[in-house]
Amino acid sequence: MSMSKRFNELSNFISKNMRMSHIYQPVMLIELLRRGGKASANEIAKAILLHDPSQIEYYRQITHNMVGRVLTRNHGITSRDKELYALNGFANLSREETSRLIVLNFAVTARILKQNYYEFTTVHHFGASEFPPPLAEIHIKSGRYTERARSSAG
Repeated sequence: MSMSKRFNELSNFISKNMRMSHIYQPVMLIELLRRGGKASANEIAKAILLHDPSQIEYYRQITHNMVGRVLTRNHGITSRDKELYALNGFANLSREETSRLIVLNFAVTARILKQNYYEFTTVHHFGASEFPPPLAEIHIKSGRYTERARSSAG
């Protein structure tokens, strides 16, 4: 089977000419190839984050030293056995209760992002569609985030 000229050009670039000190270039190319040739900067950044072991280790440490410690030791909401965290009492929650708690957490996350990053996102003209999809859905469905964003701006 004969390969296209573009395939040969890209294959040659990747195999012989691409110079890098990190995974950024190949991950960006993978993301573009997976998404039909186009991807937003946010989509590419998320892909890089998912493939970067140093970032995973950084957030693993945050999980252990900050958020995990607060939820486990300070509040007793979670428990920890070495690398495994468990939500205490999870077995007592129905599917609907679990779903509602997830939505509530996304709403709180959206509110915190708005409080902490509203000025940044306004300057850079980011919109609700650029939040991760669940946050964008809550933003659109609840209207709360939009209301607060408008009142903070004016």
